[in-house]
Amino acid sequence: MKQIFAALLAAPLLLGAASAQTQPTQAPATTTNAATRTLSTDLRIYQNFAEVRQPVAPQQGTLTVIWPQSAWSGLIRDSLDLEGLPYTRAVHQTQGSWLENMEGREVVLYEDGREPQTVTLVRARDILIRDAQGLYRRVDAQDLALPELPPESGYGALPVSTFTLAPQASGTGVLSYLTRSVSWTPRYTLTVGDSGAQLSALADITNGTELAYEVGETELLAGDVNLNNDGRMYRTEAMYDTVATSAPASAGNIVQQESLNGIYRYALDQTFSLPASSTVTLPFMTPKVQEFEGYVGLNRGFSESGDEGVLERYYRFKSDRALPGGGVTVREQGRVTGQTRISETAPGRPVDFSLGRDPEVSYVRSVKTVSRTARSAVFEVTYLLKNSKKQPVRAEIKETVYNDRAQVKGEGVTQNGNQVSFEVTLPAGGEVTRTFTVTIPQQ
Repeated sequence: MKQIFAALLAAPLLLGAASAQTQPTQAPATTTNAATRTLSTDLRIYQNFAEVRQPVAPQQGTLTVIWPQSAWSGLIRDSLDLEGLPYTRAVHQTQGSWLENMEGREVVLYEDGREPQTVTLVRARDILIRDAQGLYRRVDAQDLALPELPPESGYGALPVSTFTLAPQASGTGVLSYLTRSVSWTPRYTLTVGDSGAQLSALADITNGTELAYEVGETELLAGDVNLNNDGRMYRTEAMYDTVATSAPASAGNIVQQESLNGIYRYALDQTFSLPASSTVTLPFMTPKVQEFEGYVGLNRGFSESGDEGVLERYYRFKSDRALPGGGVTVREQGRVTGQTRISETAPGRPVDFSLGRDPEVSYVRSVKTVSRTARSAVFEVTYLLKNSKKQPVRAEIKETVYNDRAQVKGEGVTQNGNQVSFEVTLPAGGEVTRTFTVTIPQQ
């Protein structure tokens, strides 16, 4: 049992009926006299889960998979299957803990304020010991010094999946499952300069399990893919937290493929290693930025009361490629000027976002009631926009009138449904005034 736990940190342990064992990831198995081989894993990684496709080559009769706790707790309900090897049933259960092997053996107990003493471990489940006086009591597992090296995965019992193969099953198969413990996300850097803007992207692939994957084929997918809300398979709690760390990558290019019914696909053209409890960062793509512009803006709802404030800094551009949703860091003159997130955007569609307040561009909004009757109310809205910058700046003002029958009139002001908008260029150190009327039916 001690040797079996040593192999668990590299991959799920796969056992055949004749103790034959296939190690599907990086490290070879350690508990078999039969021939073993390393088989690469295929990953289809989505932005909040992944499909793992692990080749297996059992001998005959049964295939047994012993899972590390972190891999089992991330498994998605009803997704575990064995393809290419017909089976008559699959049983998922919890095997005995490693500490059960110590039952009946002498261990050393260390307790605060007492000399170490040799005791006998009677029952591992609740850490029941018998001391030299023959008395029984429960202690903490961390207070025991053991005669054998325990596994890194802890003393807890491990989940086991056992597939009973059909008589006609032969050759190799694929163990497939969905897991929330492996995912990816893009992150972008928008670099703004005097000549325009450039956009670059990285792909962060995160492995939150103890499994170290040697990945053969990798596909990154982005889009709205819904899964069952119950999420976890057979267990609802995570066994422990994992800390993702940065890891180097020797992978090649990530190539965009044809979309799949609204799902964007990207293929990695080389194999790579995905260490346990790690995040591997790969260069993703460098889309071509089109129609980039920076401006200030205000997006608000209509109000009968006046107010004042400052506008926000906005950026807008189009990309020649589909952009999966992710975080964006904006740099100007080498300095970070803000971070935000963008949603998935098709090629050629505008990406528009705000990076916060611009205190150098302010507004004063005043409202005058022109008339109010039982049938309608008419308001005159005036914006005074001031620019204290040393260069001109373009401003976009948008108001939403929460009445589908409202009518808006004003020079340079447009109405699209219930949204009122206008655009102006504010001169350096200058100001601009715009006025429009809003007629709102009262019935």
